[in-house]
Amino acid sequence: MPSAATSCRPVFATLLLVAAGAGSACAEDRLAFANRPADESPFYEHSTHPREAAALGLVPEGGTATYVAPQVFDPAVSEAHQPVVPLGYQDADLPPTVQPTFTPYASQPVVERSEWHLLPGDPLFRTFIASVHAPRMSGEVVNDDDQGTLLDVSIGGRIPILRKGTLGPQAQGWELQVYGAALTRLSMDRQSDVEATDYKFGLPLVWRSGPTAVSLGYDHVSSHIGDEYLIRNPDFERINYVRDAFALMVMHDLTESVSVYGEANRAFHTSGGAGQWHFQLGAEYQPYVTPGFRGAPVVAVNTLLREEFNYEGSLGVVAGWQWRGLTSNDLLRLGVTTYIGPSRQFSFYDRYERLFGAGIWYDF
Repeated sequence: MPSAATSCRPVFATLLLVAAGAGSACAEDRLAFANRPADESPFYEHSTHPREAAALGLVPEGGTATYVAPQVFDPAVSEAHQPVVPLGYQDADLPPTVQPTFTPYASQPVVERSEWHLLPGDPLFRTFIASVHAPRMSGEVVNDDDQGTLLDVSIGGRIPILRKGTLGPQAQGWELQVYGAALTRLSMDRQSDVEATDYKFGLPLVWRSGPTAVSLGYDHVSSHIGDEYLIRNPDFERINYVRDAFALMVMHDLTESVSVYGEANRAFHTSGGAGQWHFQLGAEYQPYVTPGFRGAPVVAVNTLLREEFNYEGSLGVVAGWQWRGLTSNDLLRLGVTTYIGPSRQFSFYDRYERLFGAGIWYDF
C-alpha cells in the first residue's frame, strides 16, 4: 500500500467499567494502573491490553482506565478524520458493561522517532508490480503463439538490511536494501524443459519521505540458456548476456491508491550485446488492503525501454486481487497478466513475445 502520511497515530480508547452493585473507585489501584510500565509494540512505543487490566485487578469496580491500542493504519481514518476500533479489540474479552469511547482524530498524538534499526522489515522502497525481472516470489502460466504454454517462475525477494528512520506502515528515513531473484522459464509443452534462467541482484540505498521514495545502487543482470533448450536447438547462438549497472529509481504516491515510478539504469560493464542504458516507467493502482480475507483490487502497467532494441518499449500489465497479512505487510496477489515486447528472458535477443495468462505473486 502506498504510504502517504508522515506519521503513525494510535487510537486512545477509554474503558468505562460500571459495577452491577456500584462501588467506589480505588485511587491507589487507578494510580497503579496509570503508572504501569507499557508493553512494547512493533508500530508504537507503548500499548496496554484491557484483558491484562482485568486479570491483574488494577481497575476496580466503578473505576476508569485509559489504554493505548496499536492498530494497522487505515487511510479511511485520515480521510474521514474519525478513529476506528483498534485491531484486536474484538478479542479483548471484556465485560458487557464496558463501553469504548475514542478521542477526536486531531487530538491523537504523533508517535515518530528516527532511530537505527537492523532488519526493520516492510521495505521503504517496494518492488514494482508489473516490471520485468521483478525480485519476488511468483509463478505465471502464459501462452505465446510461437512458444506454446510457458511457466515463468521467480524465486527471490527484497530485504531491508539497515534503516535510520521510523518504523510502521508510514515509515520513512534511510535504508540499505538487498534484492535478488532467479527467473526461470519452463516449456510446459516439452515436459517442463528449462528454456532459460535470468539472475538479478542489487544493493541499493533508499530514502523515503512522505509519498516519495528514491533508490540508488548497484544492479546486476545475467542470462543463461537452459541445457534442454540447447539440446533441442543445437544451432542456437548462445550469448553471455551480462549487465552491471547503477540504477536510479523514483516512486511517488499521487494518492492513497495511485503511484507512479521511473527508473534510469546505466551499465558500466556489459557483454553479450547488452546495451548501456535501460529505462522503465509505470503506474500502479492498489487501494489499501485491510488484513484478512476481504482483499482489494490491484492494477499495474509497466514499460521497459532497452538500448539494445533501439528503445522499443514493451508493455506489461497485471490486474487482479490482493490480500495483506494479518501480522505483516506481506502481499499476496492473484490475477491475469499480459506482456508484449522483446523477450523477458534476455538470452533470446532476437525474440518478440506476446504473452497472456494468469499468475500468483507474493511480496514480503
